Amino acid sequence: DAERAERILRQFMARAFRRPVSDEEVAAMAAMHDRALEEGLTFEQAMKGPLVAILSSPHFLYLVELAAKNGKPRQLNDYELAARLSYFLWSSMPDDVLFGLAAKGRLRDKQVLAEQVRRMISDDRSQALIENFTGQWLGLRNLSTMQPDPDLFPEFDDLLHASAIQETERFVAEILHKDLSVLNLLDSDFTMLNERLARHYGIAGVSGNEIRRVALKPEHNRGGLLTHASVLMLGSDGFRTLPVNRGAFVLESILGDPPPPPPPNVGNLEDLVIPDADKLSTAKLLELHRRNVTCAACHNKIDPWGMAFEAYDPVGSLRTHEMKWHEKKRRAIQGSEVTTSGQLADGRRITGPDDVKRYLLEAEDAFLECLTEKLLAYALGRPVTFADAELIDQLRTQTKQNDYQLRVLIESIVISDAFGTK
Repeated sequence: DAERAERILRQFMARAFRRPVSDEEVAAMAAMHDRALEEGLTFEQAMKGPLVAILSSPHFLYLVELAAKNGKPRQLNDYELAARLSYFLWSSMPDDVLFGLAAKGRLRDKQVLAEQVRRMISDDRSQALIENFTGQWLGLRNLSTMQPDPDLFPEFDDLLHASAIQETERFVAEILHKDLSVLNLLDSDFTMLNERLARHYGIAGVSGNEIRRVALKPEHNRGGLLTHASVLMLGSDGFRTLPVNRGAFVLESILGDPPPPPPPNVGNLEDLVIPDADKLSTAKLLELHRRNVTCAACHNKIDPWGMAFEAYDPVGSLRTHEMKWHEKKRRAIQGSEVTTSGQLADGRRITGPDDVKRYLLEAEDAFLECLTEKLLAYALGRPVTFADAELIDQLRTQTKQNDYQLRVLIESIVISDAFGTK
């Protein structure tokens, strides 16, 4: 029984800890089992204690990587590297292939690493990368708690909510798996729709609940992440659009130039004491807000980006007028005509999302740097710092030289020294 228990525990611990285990670690768990046997428990009953202890261990619950000594970077061993790679691309433990390569000490070979990236991306488990990275980068995970006002948007349902998230996830997956340019994230001639979402967008010819690639025409006013319903809903509170939030999203998540946090006690639009404020357009309210010198410095930078998307309502549908809730009539009424024009901080004038997309495509280096920073931080499990600037520039250059492919960016991150060190 002692030999059997030790054999089971060694095998189980190696899987749970994602590495070979020492004789001392196994002996400690085996001793727990032996004490339970002495107390009269059966073999199976006695195994429960050490198994619970293993599953309660930080070595199972966390991705353990020993810290570097003397403040100097330390190369990860093959098992640590296998775990870092699998949790980056699959959000799960290494499979037998990675464990086998780690056991042979082959994961330090950059060619082997690149081959494993290609293998793992082609595996269905890479969907975890798409879901978790877009959830972190774009904030899609926040949509789970966002529920549009049922009085203003009675047609909004659970299927539309799920379809909007799937559009963005499947869109990023299409770019990854088909080796398309990441610049499609800014503007594209296709998106991923099913019948429910296509109807929401006013696009005909799509039937069924299956999400599939659909070609877009200019008159559809879609294409690129910024006109996805999911991203547009993140820039609303379910009741009205929030141009400031939409503008801050462009600056932070697309251009990598986040605005500073507002100063304390600066107040919100709702705090403006203006006669008949509920009759004023969002554009007019923001204009009045910018008259506050404290607010103007940041809002002159943020507001034009957000106002460019005012032709999209809080759930991402196209509109020509704002909708306001009339409390006495207990129904939504048509408000002011939407304003989508504004002047950027550099003096350039934009009149809607098409101008924004053109601007961003011209500023592709800023977008590529932002995307690289976000993906590198996700891969390393830590914020990027000034020390990573040279690596980020190298990664951006390699991506541009390889047709802007997302797969190339992922491979370049994995074979970098930063990914292989602690």
